[in-house]
Amino acid sequence: MEPSDYVMQVVTYPTAVDAIRRRQYVDDMLTSVDTVEEAVKLANDVCYIHRKGGFHMRNWVSNSPAVLKALGENPKSEKSMEMNAELAMEKIQGLIAHYLMYLKLLLQEIWRAQTGWDETIGQKHLEKWLTWLRILPELESVRIPRCYFLHNARIDEATVELHTFVDASESGFAAVSFFRFEIDDNIECVLVGSKTRVAPIKFVSIPRLELQAAVVGARLARSIVEGHSINIAHRYFWTDARDVMCWLQSDHRRYSQFVAFRVGEILETTDIAEWRWLGTKHNVADDGTKWKFKPDLKPTSRWFVGPPFLWKPKSEWPVSSLQGEETYNEIRANLLHHIENKPQAILLPENYSSWQHLRRVTAFVKRFIENIKRKKNRQPAEIGPLTSEELSTAEVFQFQRAQEDAYGEELAVITDSRRLKKKNRLYKVNPFIDDRGVMRIHSRLGECDFVDESDKYPIVLPRDHPTTRLIVSNVHQRYHHQCHETCVNEVRKQFYIPRVRRVCDQVRRECQSCLITSARPEPPAMGPLQKARVAALYVHSHTWVWTSSARFVLISRRHEKRWGLIVTCLTTRAIHLELAASLSTKKELKAALAGLDLDMLTTEFTTPATSWRFNPPASPHMGGSWERLIQSVKKILAAVKPQRVPTEEVLRSYLIQAENIVNSRPLTHVPVDDVSSPALTPTTFC
Repeated sequence: MEPSDYVMQVVTYPTAVDAIRRRQYVDDMLTSVDTVEEAVKLANDVCYIHRKGGFHMRNWVSNSPAVLKALGENPKSEKSMEMNAELAMEKIQGLIAHYLMYLKLLLQEIWRAQTGWDETIGQKHLEKWLTWLRILPELESVRIPRCYFLHNARIDEATVELHTFVDASESGFAAVSFFRFEIDDNIECVLVGSKTRVAPIKFVSIPRLELQAAVVGARLARSIVEGHSINIAHRYFWTDARDVMCWLQSDHRRYSQFVAFRVGEILETTDIAEWRWLGTKHNVADDGTKWKFKPDLKPTSRWFVGPPFLWKPKSEWPVSSLQGEETYNEIRANLLHHIENKPQAILLPENYSSWQHLRRVTAFVKRFIENIKRKKNRQPAEIGPLTSEELSTAEVFQFQRAQEDAYGEELAVITDSRRLKKKNRLYKVNPFIDDRGVMRIHSRLGECDFVDESDKYPIVLPRDHPTTRLIVSNVHQRYHHQCHETCVNEVRKQFYIPRVRRVCDQVRRECQSCLITSARPEPPAMGPLQKARVAALYVHSHTWVWTSSARFVLISRRHEKRWGLIVTCLTTRAIHLELAASLSTKKELKAALAGLDLDMLTTEFTTPATSWRFNPPASPHMGGSWERLIQSVKKILAAVKPQRVPTEEVLRSYLIQAENIVNSRPLTHVPVDDVSSPALTPTTFC
């Protein structure tokens, strides 16, 4: 019979049974109704059911004196938060969390300072504690209505929305929830509850703390929905963290386990459409994570009544603009292993000793391939000597091979019309790919019409590639293993090679001919420059003339003597070479003296301001400025290795070639990094 009586009571007192099952915990019960009559009836029904089980309900508390009078209790008008009041022991959860958060942070700082429980706290912590105590008396003036909805209509007739705001800082994170009631163009907002947590002692990034705040907000909203019998029409979750919104909108399995687990928990209790982004200045939860100023405890503060935009129509709410955005923060690292089988190359530059040989072999191989295609199409084969176009195509092929070996990633980025990263080694030179598929760099000579394309846009070559060594070695041999700076300058005109001077030095050190012929004597102490060396006049204004020893030349079938005449400009260091048929000066002196006034000549050159200086015989070391150029000319002529008895024309061409090489040498340090700065050579002044 007892089960039957119980079933009858469930049917007879459904509201009271629901209150006992859902609103009562041990000996405490908390519930609410809309009218006094409903409250009295509910209390009597609850007492009746408990009385049937032998339990007597007492100590009723209500905000309505009429209800307390009907139940036989002492009436109390309202509940206060005063610490010394009779009801001070009742828990008030989440109403002043923004004020208590400061105390939580202070306790954590004391713990981090390793202050013992019986030790005196530091001065810094003491000042913060006193600041918190000074604000404590203001809590006595805080008044929070027990009724959520103060409108005359019933709460069932209003549209109820739950708004949860979440935020985090480096100190902690918080979540706060509000009810928003809307009926007949009347809007009311009220605080429901909040949760605050301090950040872990170990450092955690701000995006992770923002995600933790979102988890706390989702849990808080679920507990509010389960703890209220109010029919909530919509839920909204507000955050100012862009990373959190991107994580929620993306596949959470792409991110780290920390993010994936928490995003999964959030999506189990909420829907992605319920989450919205807003600016920090509109986020109420920001008051619970930062103490820039003392907390606002006024009843009209946004912590108790919500942000101002909730009191406005939905059309005036902040609009989220994060649709389609992605974040790479906390992305899970994926390791892909693949084996790339490259076709084996046939024309390997390291198998060749000269650039000309490699270029001609490449041209013949490409011609062979083209002839096979021609034969297939029944076209005549290409025969005969190599053309300039074929040699140019072979050069382009080797340039492309070298660039693919060293700059494969950069070529792929430039081909896709993307920009190189700032950390890339070629970022500063702004490379591009020309119409032949060769990577070049921009320079400031792009609009110059009287220079070659290679001077405008040098070709990029890797420093340690065999092709680069062959090209530098070719330039080095073309200048007869002399004038190292000239070699650097000539390479720099056509190619951009990182640390080109070091490459040229290495080629010269590995050159067997240079190892045999070059000598490194101990240089003598340098004396002061002569006045003629520093005079800023025209070329050959101050000169020195030197004649070499006689050489035999072949004229018809006889041998005749010829002498080399070197004219050195003491200012610009330029030289001029001539071929003299005789050293006799009788005819020249007679012709010159015939037209001179001897009296005037004697008067002009016999004065106190005129002095004559002659080098002693057999002392060439006293003319260092011009003797150094004589050495350069001798080395070049020795490296050219002329015929044993050349003709006069051949010897003259050798002298012209030596003059060109010496006058092409840079006079100063060659700026390799600055492509637009030309080198200063003696030819510049000629």
